[in-house]
Amino acid sequence: MRLALNRGALALELAEPFQLGPFSLTELVVRIPGLRFPLDLSGGVARFRHRRGALERLVLEVRTTELGTWLTPRLRGLLGAGPTELEVAPLRGSAPAPRLALPGQAPRLASSPGVLLALRVGEAALAFDVVIAPGERDLRLIPERARGVGLGAPPHALALQALMAGSGPGAQLLGGAVVVADAVARVVREAMPAAGARAPAVDAVRWTELTASAGTLRFEAVAEAPPPALDDRTLSALEAAEIAADGDRAAAEGDLDAARQAYLSALERAPRHRELATRVAWIDCVVGERAEAALATLVEAMPAVDAGVLGAELLEAVGDRDAAFTALERAAHGEPYGPLSALGWLRAARLSETPAMRLQALDEGVARAPLLAELRWARLEARLDVADARGAMADAEHLEAATRGAQARHAVWRRAAEAYLARGHAADARRLFERALRYAPDSPEAALGLGRSLRAAGEGRRALDLLARARALAERRGQTVGALELELARGLAELANDRPAAIARVHGIPPGTPEALEARLLEGRWRAELGDPEGASLCLSRLRAAVEMGSAELVAGPEASRVASLLAEAAEIEERERGDLLAAQLHLGLAMRLSPRHPGIGAAFRRVTAELKRPAPPPRPAPLPAAPSSASHRDPYAGARDDEFQAADHHPQPAAPAPRTAGHEREGATHRRHARGHERHAVELTPEALRAPRLPAWEDTSAEEPTYDHEGLEHEAHDPSAPYGYEQIAGGVSHDSSPGDEDDSSPDDEDELPSSEEASTPHHDARPRPPPQGAPQAWWTQPEDEVGSPAGEPNPEDEQLVERLTERLRADPHDQQITLDLAAALARLGRDLDLLALLSARIEEGDDAVRDQLTPLRREVLQRLSLQARAAGRTSEAELYEMMLEMP
Repeated sequence: MRLALNRGALALELAEPFQLGPFSLTELVVRIPGLRFPLDLSGGVARFRHRRGALERLVLEVRTTELGTWLTPRLRGLLGAGPTELEVAPLRGSAPAPRLALPGQAPRLASSPGVLLALRVGEAALAFDVVIAPGERDLRLIPERARGVGLGAPPHALALQALMAGSGPGAQLLGGAVVVADAVARVVREAMPAAGARAPAVDAVRWTELTASAGTLRFEAVAEAPPPALDDRTLSALEAAEIAADGDRAAAEGDLDAARQAYLSALERAPRHRELATRVAWIDCVVGERAEAALATLVEAMPAVDAGVLGAELLEAVGDRDAAFTALERAAHGEPYGPLSALGWLRAARLSETPAMRLQALDEGVARAPLLAELRWARLEARLDVADARGAMADAEHLEAATRGAQARHAVWRRAAEAYLARGHAADARRLFERALRYAPDSPEAALGLGRSLRAAGEGRRALDLLARARALAERRGQTVGALELELARGLAELANDRPAAIARVHGIPPGTPEALEARLLEGRWRAELGDPEGASLCLSRLRAAVEMGSAELVAGPEASRVASLLAEAAEIEERERGDLLAAQLHLGLAMRLSPRHPGIGAAFRRVTAELKRPAPPPRPAPLPAAPSSASHRDPYAGARDDEFQAADHHPQPAAPAPRTAGHEREGATHRRHARGHERHAVELTPEALRAPRLPAWEDTSAEEPTYDHEGLEHEAHDPSAPYGYEQIAGGVSHDSSPGDEDDSSPDDEDELPSSEEASTPHHDARPRPPPQGAPQAWWTQPEDEVGSPAGEPNPEDEQLVERLTERLRADPHDQQITLDLAAALARLGRDLDLLALLSARIEEGDDAVRDQLTPLRREVLQRLSLQARAAGRTSEAELYEMMLEMP
């Protein structure tokens, strides 16, 4: 401190800047009243420091970089665990502007001081504007335009919490603004005692000018100053804070329901208010399952494509991916905070339909935030998807240069090598795994990856040696690496042809580990190849049970498609090795629950279900004995007594069959069908065939459903007296037979079952078929005047209508009326399985109104399928439909 004269009076002022946290007190003038001249100044400052003066002038300055460093530990954990990156910058256009004054008065500068506060943790980022509105001695901090990516709460609520945490214990939330009460008094009470003087009176002091320039905020307070002039944005922010006061208070406390009700009440007083509409929409977006309601609220105030990340999330939730991409593109171009803009481009890349658009979006994001590792990894993988190995290597080298420490660089090269190997670049993956081993030579994970890359390159023996070394390294550390056990088992099975040892390896992988599901599948596959179908079935049932226990987590996780493929292969093994269609149906049904839009799994489920729904033929009566007096009559079932017939047929004829139940007939037909299939399709099992991939060709592509050759299949007319859904197929050649098998027919094959298409599409009678006994009367029941076409022929009008409606629904998947018309047409055709798939897909994609309308219809279809299955004796299938009825 030093003595000075101020307006004819003695004063104390700062001799040099005084530091208060991140703030620097650059000017402080305290006038000492009540002194008479002449004065004895020989004692210096010490003689007057005990006197209580009056504050005349105060100036505070703070650099945004220092403010960000000071706030970082106070805001850590707001967005989640992990390192927090925080940035503070002056708002654009926050320089003072001239404001009109009354006649005869000089124009004053209207300032709009404020800062941009932004922070990021991983792929979660938050940014908002802080408008600083000075009062007489208070400072009001008002958050505006809060936005973010990957947040678990509304951005405005997080902004309020951040301001409360950064303003200290003296701040309070009043009227939607964080208020630092009597900020001038707080400054002098902390600065003056530390400087060795008494705190002055501050009653006459007011904030005057608040400016932001060159990364510095400057706050000035002067005694007897007029009230500060506020610009239009500050006035609007104060009004919005007052209108939304109740909602902001509830949102800051975490009560989102109360906050939403308060915001809606505020919207009634201030209709089409952008900030209020945005806050309501953010609450609905965060809560989930309210995309339509949030979008309806938002579009009343602004176009959805202009709402940034919020608009993009809502548009994506309702299925408009193109508009969501446009919204993200606009938001990313206009976002001043680089990491948030880059994460917006990352979201846009994930919505891109083509590799070129995806790469362009990732290039834009990398340009905005070159040090964002998540974006670099995404571009590396995108470049590998288009076979740009050189560009991907450049990204990997950049990631290595941005990291510090041997372990971090080892992790970079190992992840890059895994990405190369997953896309078939075995030679490059091998070199990258060797780089990873350079930083961590005893890493079992890197040795495992190198072994996998060698196996992919054809060096199987050396790969086995490396896998054994990796296992020894893991045992030395006391680790159990499930992926290593799987790779060793694969090597034993495919290279050493030692399936028993491979089974022992995978059998030792405990349940609950990430590799347990694949281990159960491999064990079942290899047991089937060893000729142990029952043991294979037991392993596959364990796989299904494990998936059922964790299906709720898998449906929402990224592993759903992979696990669905495992279940699809399990169904194939059950059907191929044991002919157990019911077990295959259970596997496929669970796979459909995990991946409902997978076309291959859906087609396989319908085929297997149609096979199970085939009605058993009536028992064939025993042949009548030939009359002994008639020499001309010959009994074709006499077998050995008729040498000419036996020679012509090339098959010994069985004795007269005993009466059998429908279940026995169906089981026998199934075994005969699979036996003939194995005879026709038998191939030589070479080592190359054993090394071929065994996963089913059910990739998630636009593959069409399998078709079947029905050439030569002859039908007799449907028996109107037969039970509902019962079809009689008499004579003709079975769909399983081939031209070369015409002489292999036997009397047991005369009652062969229909194909899967015919089983899922029942024949129409000349009269409308009644529903099964006890089935509910659905709204789509066929009227009496709309009778079907003749037996065995589908109604051409309904079939054409289904095709037209299907094309229209593909063009506009969210048209509810088209969905209802298509459902009615499918119901009239009796295609209950297709109807069930349609209703299930719409219920999953639609909103609450769609679910409320279609859920009762889906329940009727499931009840009808259950009753049909029980009437045909298929108890397990009926239980499956009943289990689907019990699901929410």
